[in-house]
Amino acid sequence: MRTRLLLLTGAGLAALPVCGCDLRSQASAPPPSAPAAKVAFRDVTSEVGIRFAHVGGASGKKYFPETMGAGVIFIDYDGDGRQDLLYLNGAPLPGYRATGPLLPALYRNAGEGKFEDATRAAGLAMQMYAMGGAVGDYDNDGDDDLYVTAMFGPSRLFRNDKAVFHDVGAQSGVSRPGTFPTSAAWVDYDKDGRLDLFVCNYVRYASIKDDLPCYFRNEVRSYCIPAAYGAEPDCLYRNEGGGKFKNVTRQAGVEGADGKSLGVAIWDLNDDGWPDISVANDTTPTYAYINQKDGTFKNVAAAIGVAYGVKAAAKAGMGIDIGDDRNNGLPTMVMSNFSGEMLGFYRDDGTGVYQEQSVESGVGRPSEQLLGFGVFFFDYDSDGWQDLFVANGHVQDNVALFNEGVTYEQPPLLLRNTGGGRYQDMSPRAGPPLQSRLVARGAAWGDIDDDGRLDVAILNNQGPALLWRNESEGIGHWLKLRLAGTRSNRNGYGARVIVESAAGKQLREARSGSSYCSASDQRLHFGLGSEERARRIEIRWPSGAVDVLKDVPGGRVLTVTEGGHP
Repeated sequence: MRTRLLLLTGAGLAALPVCGCDLRSQASAPPPSAPAAKVAFRDVTSEVGIRFAHVGGASGKKYFPETMGAGVIFIDYDGDGRQDLLYLNGAPLPGYRATGPLLPALYRNAGEGKFEDATRAAGLAMQMYAMGGAVGDYDNDGDDDLYVTAMFGPSRLFRNDKAVFHDVGAQSGVSRPGTFPTSAAWVDYDKDGRLDLFVCNYVRYASIKDDLPCYFRNEVRSYCIPAAYGAEPDCLYRNEGGGKFKNVTRQAGVEGADGKSLGVAIWDLNDDGWPDISVANDTTPTYAYINQKDGTFKNVAAAIGVAYGVKAAAKAGMGIDIGDDRNNGLPTMVMSNFSGEMLGFYRDDGTGVYQEQSVESGVGRPSEQLLGFGVFFFDYDSDGWQDLFVANGHVQDNVALFNEGVTYEQPPLLLRNTGGGRYQDMSPRAGPPLQSRLVARGAAWGDIDDDGRLDVAILNNQGPALLWRNESEGIGHWLKLRLAGTRSNRNGYGARVIVESAAGKQLREARSGSSYCSASDQRLHFGLGSEERARRIEIRWPSGAVDVLKDVPGGRVLTVTEGGHP
């Protein structure tokens, strides 16, 4: 065991224990092991049977929630091994005339490139002003449950019973109406084998009566900025077992009373075997909660350098993700931001302190004039390096009136990791979908046909749902892992997985959360580059158990059970 020192503002030095494995000690990673693929994404939304559009209930009154949109969720709700899709929806607001109930849309992946609407059959035909969601088997019964954050009423905990969902939010203690919840994540923060729940809350906005009229230059009605409202504390619910949760926010130290939270990412930042929680806040400092292993957390964001941007100002954080984009075991944090700002891009320099490297990494300039929401790391070409996707779209539908050169609809970004953490903007050459202009909010990745090429789902604010199939040519070999905990929680959330191949040592963590109000494919995807097999796989489970597999063939989805291997 070794320790590293973090400079804590006003508190001297504190030691945070980290694992003494050799992954973090690599000075640099090898070059990419496969040539650049011919990248191509194709819009297959209509072709596969998805016909859905998000409704925010807008009627011209510019109520604040209208512009925040909602998320998209990959979930294998029926346990057939195929990724299904849930697009969330809003509800009528005063002045909006609906011809019928506004419902979310659950599409079952029927295979052979087709999706079927299963919303009613699965018990999700409920009108609610939904924002975000998270997937996790909170009762460890073998099927994935669903938490949906919602305004103007209770959030919902949908218990999955043989592919039919039942709302048990009220009796479980996690519904909490009267708030403005956004993203959520399941996390076994106390490592008792049961998934707990972290919920981001945005601003104090309990009902439409709290809406404030805002204007540009005192004459043009516009959506308010977050500063118009007070902050709403986040929530952490501890899973007590037996279907009951307890609100432990204050005693755990994660209420974040000054935050206006939109995104959450779970990652063991200090490599001590305990999950930490990072939160993207809109115009207030970012949070980085380090797990103290006693049921409490400590916010060290300012001390480690992620609370603010390079100009010492808080970012307009929307979405957030964390990954090892240099294959050196050191985390990188990315946050989507307002137009006029670059993507927030923070890298651990090896001492536990983060340096903002938006410009140096190549992600800054392409993102500078865009307003990002959904954001995530994923290896779209399976070369063993984590690429980036950003879903963009402005929040002011009349932004062109007061900001020349900035548009409401904006193109997404696909940024290819060229090796060692330098990025190249591939958007202009990645197919027609990447040239489209959207008012995107939620975004997630998933492999809908299990061909190793990661696909992208997007939900536009008050616009159509999208599904883009990855049809890139010349990608590297790949391997996907589905984890099944026994002593640990059934999803294996919190497990650290290291895969060794020609691309070096790749680190992933099994986790919930990330992006904006969305949930990606739970299975861990590893690009193997030119190699057809993984040389070695090491899985460190939350329970402390370690499983090692050697010489594992790629090109497949492998289920690994804790202590039992495949």
